Amino acid sequence: MRIISAEKIRTFLKCIKLECFFSKKNIDVLDIVEILFYFFCWFPYITLGVFNFGTDMQVYVAGIAVLYLLLYLFAEKKYLKESNRLKKLIFVAKVPILLLCLSVVFIIVALLKNESIFHVLRASYNYVSIFVVSIATYLCIQRHNGLFEKTIKLFCWIWLIVGLVQLLIDRSFLGIIVSGFRTTDNRGVCSLASEPSFYGVVCFFFIIIAQKFKTRKWLYIALSLFQIVFLAQSSVTIVYLGVFFICVLINYIVNSIKNKKFLPLIIVLGVLIICLPILYFVIITFMTGRFPHLIKLAVTNPLALLKDESIIARVNAIIFAVESFFKNFGIPHGFVYEGMPGIRIMSGYGTLLYEMGVFGVILIVSVFRYLFRTFNMAYAITITIVMFSAVQLGLPIFAFLIGFSMYEANAISHNKKITEKSRWYVKRYSYRSEKVKILNDCEP
Repeated sequence: MRIISAEKIRTFLKCIKLECFFSKKNIDVLDIVEILFYFFCWFPYITLGVFNFGTDMQVYVAGIAVLYLLLYLFAEKKYLKESNRLKKLIFVAKVPILLLCLSVVFIIVALLKNESIFHVLRASYNYVSIFVVSIATYLCIQRHNGLFEKTIKLFCWIWLIVGLVQLLIDRSFLGIIVSGFRTTDNRGVCSLASEPSFYGVVCFFFIIIAQKFKTRKWLYIALSLFQIVFLAQSSVTIVYLGVFFICVLINYIVNSIKNKKFLPLIIVLGVLIICLPILYFVIITFMTGRFPHLIKLAVTNPLALLKDESIIARVNAIIFAVESFFKNFGIPHGFVYEGMPGIRIMSGYGTLLYEMGVFGVILIVSVFRYLFRTFNMAYAITITIVMFSAVQLGLPIFAFLIGFSMYEANAISHNKKITEKSRWYVKRYSYRSEKVKILNDCEP
């Protein structure tokens, strides 16, 4: 597989912080596919012009993930057989595999009932994306024993720079390469997303994944927060941050009380009491548009938010999905959308519950478990709430997070088993050593 000699390419990529892919003398074909996979995973709205699929989110990453899986199985076939890693992979990814198999059945049923082919394919793509992208991410991270941190940091800078150019110079900058590029003067910029709210969601996932960075973690969290508040100006993403902040704060308070660390807790709460009013004043005074208006309503008249059409549409979508789930006793509806308002459900996990029924609950619980073991309870709860909102189920960054969490949770479990085994050996042989020492001392 190592067929491309690339000293010049490697030098160039080293200059733009992609040298983590290329620690060998020759570039592996898998390495090149990994670059494309990472790129289209973190830039899901970029289109190649003539290959536009008529949706905001493009499907390039799924095709590249399939190619990567085929190349990986071909290149590592002998290694997979010897180490039983194929069986382990099937065990780890059993839930995405189950959903993929069910989606094939639902496609056939929906087509027999004369459902729109476009809507059926779009619905099935969600499960194809979760399957291939999560497994490709898992294998990619496993192959390199960790996350490509420098590459993700570079992507964060690209999103930031494009957003700044759009804010300060030209709001349509690079909009030609983004599918469905749209915004208005009273909203934020889109950067390389289709609309400001999608830009905010991408930045939110940057914040989540940055928690696992080894260096300059807080810098990239701050950059992502800056993009959400001042560039995307997405009120929906601000709500996500609010939920995230509340969950983290509750988790911190509980741990502080449990560990009897009262002084740091008092300091943190005091800083928040001082900083939050200042932040509110800055947003209301120096920012214009829909975002500061909603912030002001949330503080002065929260009930008025219930009259906002966008918020009402999102809440109704969640209610419809959950209500349909219970009315059908958890039996999957598949890709048949009888009686559904609109052409789709504006909720990621809501769509999952409606289409997959009780099997969707299995995926939600599995993802929650992986996130809890990889991060903590606050992160798992926040991401679950976010995915019940108007975030696409097939968003490749979400599938990437699933794959990363599967790897981290599996590694934690493996290390725990090794630690327990080591302790058992130490305890056993230390006991034998003590016994031998006592017998020697007893000898005349």
